Amino acid sequence: MANLNFYIGKLFSTVANICLFLIYIISPLAGTYYLIFGSLTTQIILISLLAYQYFFCTKNETFIRFVRKLDLMNFFDEYGLELDDQSLKDRRENTLICHHPHGVMTYGMAALSPQLEFFDSYVYLGSRMILVLPWGGIIMILRGIQGVDPENFKRLMKKKQNVIIIPGGFEEATITNHEEDRVFIKERKGFIKYALQYGYKVYPSYCFNENKTYFYFTWIKFGLLMNKIKIPGVIFMSKFLNFLPNENCRLITVIGEGIQLPLKESPTKEEVNHYHEIYVQNLVSLFDKYKGKYGGSRTLKIY
Repeated sequence: MANLNFYIGKLFSTVANICLFLIYIISPLAGTYYLIFGSLTTQIILISLLAYQYFFCTKNETFIRFVRKLDLMNFFDEYGLELDDQSLKDRRENTLICHHPHGVMTYGMAALSPQLEFFDSYVYLGSRMILVLPWGGIIMILRGIQGVDPENFKRLMKKKQNVIIIPGGFEEATITNHEEDRVFIKERKGFIKYALQYGYKVYPSYCFNENKTYFYFTWIKFGLLMNKIKIPGVIFMSKFLNFLPNENCRLITVIGEGIQLPLKESPTKEEVNHYHEIYVQNLVSLFDKYKGKYGGSRTLKIY
């Protein structure tokens, strides 16, 4: 019976992932086509959905509970969370979790919420592009994801809101390699500056085997150039030769010890560089501590 439940869960999560892909990726393409060539009724419906997305759509707790019940991460052989610093559970404000690596679909970040209820108090920040993507962006907004633009970032920090971000962004997705763990962090220092300005405690987070969810074909220099004009710079596929990830992955996210940053209303460049270096060192130490246990590569390559 246990095996039967396991395979039923696998099937259900696979179907759910396919539906999510169709809604989020295919809907902008299909929607644009039918907006131009569809019937008047279809056009009215599509325009109404866009109006809802851009002017009225907000975080919806019912939708979040529904997605959680789908257990989309059950598609993988294993997923989980380990806290290297248990004090994280007791923090209610001024907390910034910085997640790595981005990968293509950031499954590790998506898996955090179902793990522990206290993550419900966090605001997940992502690229504005995923929020304004026609029709498909509705899913992200309903999930509660907000833009990672500086204005919104600082607005939340002024309110002492707990926040989760992916500092590496599209560039980290671009450099992803299924045989080597890589992060894009050398020039990503804005989050440290803001954390200093508002006295936040910063926690590095790493998802092992995120880079193995797909096979990647990248030309890093060209890909990063494409990122500068907001175009994804990575080509990927799975063993299924389609958008579904490799299911035989063990996705384990580890959140390391927090780094309490002092309150500096106007941090200097030297101070930002100093604490950024501490952050990178802690991230590498976290990776080295758990790479043997969870299947990381020999070293974490820093870009």
